[in-house]
Amino acid sequence: MDIDIMCGFYEPDTILVSANGEPQRGAPAIRAELLKYYSAQLPMVIIARHILVADTIASLVLDWNIVGKTPTGQDFHMVATSNDIARRGPDGYWRYIIDNPFGTRVRHSPDLLCASGPGRTPCKSLSSGGCGVPLEGVAGDRSPPLKG
Repeated sequence: MDIDIMCGFYEPDTILVSANGEPQRGAPAIRAELLKYYSAQLPMVIIARHILVADTIASLVLDWNIVGKTPTGQDFHMVATSNDIARRGPDGYWRYIIDNPFGTRVRHSPDLLCASGPGRTPCKSLSSGGCGVPLEGVAGDRSPPLKG
């Protein structure tokens, strides 16, 4: 995933809620958080559960997962349901104003947020690279922000 393109999905004042429930604000913090999800260099699969639109504001509930083997051969498994809010800008593009990727998850500890292997053994933590995956590196497609 091209992280610069992904950052285009966010308004400048967006709140992105980290895996441990702490809000992240500003482009550098959002970029760092996104790298945690895309460092495995695996595609993210997203299925829209609910999308409600009122004028230029949309509420999105999305089931998503990142599952597969990393370039180093390690199993990677991250699954969640997000609860997000987006706004359509004057240019017609939708961008997040609140990105809460683990929106329906009860957060007790970052150590519970991802698992690997057949038995889904808990990993160290997403903030330390979760599933042993280094935090640097991105992969994916080059899709532009959605316009609608």
